[in-house]
Amino acid sequence: MPDSLPASVVPNAAMLHSKTATVMIVAADEALRVRIQELLARTGLSCLAAKSGRTTFEPLSQRAVDLLLIDLPLPDLSGQEFLKRQRKARKPVPFITLIAPGEERLGLELMRGGALDCVLKDAQLLERLPPAVKRALHGLEQQDQLAALAADLAAMNHLHELSTRLLDASGLRALLDEILEATIALQNADFGNVQLYNHQSGALEIVAQRGFHKEFLEHFRVVHGGEAACGLALQRRQRVIIEDTEADPAFAPHRAIAASAGYRAVQSTPMFSRDGEPLGVLSTHFRQPHRPSERDLRLTNLYVQQAAGFVGRMQAEEALRASEARYRALVHATSAAVWRLTPDGERQLSLEGGVVSGHRQPEAQPGDWLSKIHPEDRARTLETWRRAVATQSLYEIEHRGLATDGSYRHLLSRGVPVRDAEGRVLEWIGASTDITERKRAEVALREREAQLAIAQRVGRIGVWGRDLTTQTSFVTKEWCDIVGIEDPALVRSLPDFLALVHPDDRARIKTANRQLIEMGAADMDLELRTLHPERGERWLLARAQRLPSADGRGARLLGVIIDVTEQKRAEEQLRLSEERLRFAAQAAGFGTYELDFSTGQAYRSPEYKALFGLQPGDGFQLDADQVPIYVHPDDRTLVREATRESRDPQGSGAKDIEYRVLLPEGTVRWLLVRGRTTFEGEGKARRPVRSRGIALDITGRKQLEQEILEISGREQRRIGHDLHDDLCQRLGGLQLLSGVLEKELAAEGHPVAPQAGRILSQVHEALERARLLAHGLAPVAVEEGGLTTALEELADNAAQLFHIRCEFHGELPVGIADAGAATHLYRIAQEAITNAVKHGRAKRVVISLTDAGDSFKLRVSDEGRGFDRTRAAAAGMGLRIMKYRAAMLGATLEVRSAAGQGTTMTCTFGKRLCSVTRSTNHRFRAGRGSQAK
Repeated sequence: MPDSLPASVVPNAAMLHSKTATVMIVAADEALRVRIQELLARTGLSCLAAKSGRTTFEPLSQRAVDLLLIDLPLPDLSGQEFLKRQRKARKPVPFITLIAPGEERLGLELMRGGALDCVLKDAQLLERLPPAVKRALHGLEQQDQLAALAADLAAMNHLHELSTRLLDASGLRALLDEILEATIALQNADFGNVQLYNHQSGALEIVAQRGFHKEFLEHFRVVHGGEAACGLALQRRQRVIIEDTEADPAFAPHRAIAASAGYRAVQSTPMFSRDGEPLGVLSTHFRQPHRPSERDLRLTNLYVQQAAGFVGRMQAEEALRASEARYRALVHATSAAVWRLTPDGERQLSLEGGVVSGHRQPEAQPGDWLSKIHPEDRARTLETWRRAVATQSLYEIEHRGLATDGSYRHLLSRGVPVRDAEGRVLEWIGASTDITERKRAEVALREREAQLAIAQRVGRIGVWGRDLTTQTSFVTKEWCDIVGIEDPALVRSLPDFLALVHPDDRARIKTANRQLIEMGAADMDLELRTLHPERGERWLLARAQRLPSADGRGARLLGVIIDVTEQKRAEEQLRLSEERLRFAAQAAGFGTYELDFSTGQAYRSPEYKALFGLQPGDGFQLDADQVPIYVHPDDRTLVREATRESRDPQGSGAKDIEYRVLLPEGTVRWLLVRGRTTFEGEGKARRPVRSRGIALDITGRKQLEQEILEISGREQRRIGHDLHDDLCQRLGGLQLLSGVLEKELAAEGHPVAPQAGRILSQVHEALERARLLAHGLAPVAVEEGGLTTALEELADNAAQLFHIRCEFHGELPVGIADAGAATHLYRIAQEAITNAVKHGRAKRVVISLTDAGDSFKLRVSDEGRGFDRTRAAAAGMGLRIMKYRAAMLGATLEVRSAAGQGTTMTCTFGKRLCSVTRSTNHRFRAGRGSQAK
């Protein structure tokens, strides 16, 4: 081979440089490879070299190679293997093959496999090779140009199709989705989004996107000018391309989100309206560093211009629809009908709004619109309308018009002429507003004003007001009647009013006025006195509120005065009455209480609380049964039962009870509580609603009664002893003498001997009665079983004294350690027997003493006449003394009776008073009186 090429075979440099090309030379023959490389380099081509098949395809995957010049076969790559690799390649590289003489079959196979040319390695190789390379590159360039033209044609066709589809787009979102899809396909991009410009916030907002995750959309949800590629594009009003997000400093704040979203390059093209107003930005994104070609960018501009035109059109249409919707909403919201009439005012052109009949129905005949007016208003309306047409001035009138529902509504109609540039009337346009509610409100206002005037006169209420800026006042006639003046004009200022006020109250009114003006107080509420010329001193309640003035530039007072003279007098009487009641309570030592069962509220006077050892501010505590926790433990059952009975709907509601309370210092106080419960409803619906009562300290009385009982007991015992030691002895002596006398007279046969016998019998009976009386006055011995024995004897004595059947039933012999306590129990039983005989006319009485577990029960029952339960509260002294004796023992006393069913008295007392011996059994022992059965 020659060392240099002839000048005739050097390719046209201009031709070869029309497209910068890179050729890769693959040949096992190093000398041949180097010689070809030098030859092609002198033509201005860029050359790469490889000596084996293994090293051939590595550069192809790393950089662009326009033409492959390969000498086949290679030691490690046959022709068939090369073609196989070409077929598998995503983008095969165009190639020219070199073959040795005798390998024509291989060359033919390679040409069929896609070789652009096949050059024989003979003596003319170096002469034929440059032209072959030139032809191949020129052919490739033509193919690229044809492909570009085809791509441009396809893009324009696609743009035309897109424009056609966009004409039928039903919404802005669908339009933007179409444009975005087309742009992504055009640029072979991986992602994309469209942002529209929000004129209110001045920011871009994503409205369409493809391929992005939630974090990206949230990050770029709102973008302001100058931020990221899209914000820069809008700010600079030109396209921004970032070829590599990792290398561009301007994109540094968004690299993390770009990496997360998976793109490395972005281009953003702004959209503007024909007026230059910003509409939005269209952006495409690429996974690898990339810059779109000029052709792609040129076509993208067309897409963006198309999008801008449609976005502007649709935004204008949307604005028009919104304007029309607002107009229609305004018409309906204002209850107005908008109408148009011909220049002569004779024929209606249109009617918009649902108030007046004929909605959206143009009228064919002149004057038809007048038929929608109420017959009584037509003449007046027509006259007003003709005057407005004649003078071409404002038309305004109130009349009644026919509504769509067939009723007549009050309307306020206004119309104005619409003129052309020369002043001619083109049409009349106006509005009829429904003022029916206003008319009704005016009627209602007049009625309320009349009612208010009546209420002021009846309730003696006067209305007044004052402008705090000008200090001018007004008052109503009712106000004047209350204070005693004739003319409201006499009170125009604060000094005029102060002249009517009691001198002692003027300073307070001045202070209140100063607070309203200088300190800005919102309300005034005070009582004052005026001097009425005829009725003298009158009490008034003045109330007012501070309100803005009618023009909004200041403040005013609006208020009332109410004549409360009678109320003040009643309050004074009530205060005096309460003072008298409080003085009486303090003097008498009683307190009052009131309980409201409906609201749960309770009132207890300070005097009432003091009876329980409490201060006025102390709380008053009750247990679960509504019994004060301060009640003595032995009396709680009594109080609980009395409280329950007083609130029983079937009862009378009365509660009169005596019980003890434990004071904080440990002492005991006796209280008498008298209460009455108020009920409402009838039958089963009857329920307690309120309880009122008083509590009185009766400790002194109880102590006095105790002393009286003790004195009475001592006197009874003394008299009993005197009867036993004196009278009984004397009667015993008299009995002996009478017996001797009766025997002597009988022995003598004296005729008065029978009389002496009768005297002896009478003396004997008197002695027995005296002994019974003496024993009854000192009945109970302090010994084991003493109470049981005493009650047995009481039954015997009662049977003899009253000539009745009297029985005692006792289970155990009970002894009382305290003679006083034993005497109280004995007297209780004795009094019960006396009442049974005296008041009940009983012929049979039963006394029983039984063990009730933690207590004993002493019960006296009779079969007499009994009495009404309601009479128990009004019982005599005997019953009260019985209850007192029981209370002295800490016992409870219960009396049950009914007319015709006898009476039962039960006294329950604690075992702490007793001693019991179980060795003797006393059961069913009957009294042995003269009438015993």
